[in-house]
Amino acid sequence: MALETHTEAEAVPLHRFIPIPNGAAGRTRTVATIGSLTIRVFDPYSIALSKLERGFSSDLGDIDYLVRAGFVDLGQLAQIAIDTIAHPSAIDIDRPAIHKHLQIIMRRTARDASA
Repeated sequence: MALETHTEAEAVPLHRFIPIPNGAAGRTRTVATIGSLTIRVFDPYSIALSKLERGFSSDLGDIDYLVRAGFVDLGQLAQIAIDTIAHPSAIDIDRPAIHKHLQIIMRRTARDASA
């Protein structure tokens, strides 16, 4: 089907990069249905957490979009990030980076809300 519709799809095994937050399966979103093909996006909070950890400028912009578009609630993302930082994990994550990038997103959101 992807070849027929000229659709590119890239599987990203997030579970190899971040601990998947509780409830992720229930936050999967259906974004489109094309014929018999249903396109789903994995938990936006898991995606945002992975972007917080990596923290490229484009990643932070993606998180800004997820918050502005209503896919991610900043308070819930902050709690997920704090929980992730606080608990040990078999996955080697950059906890200080997650904290730093979360603070950047929170400042941006507060600044945008006051503008």
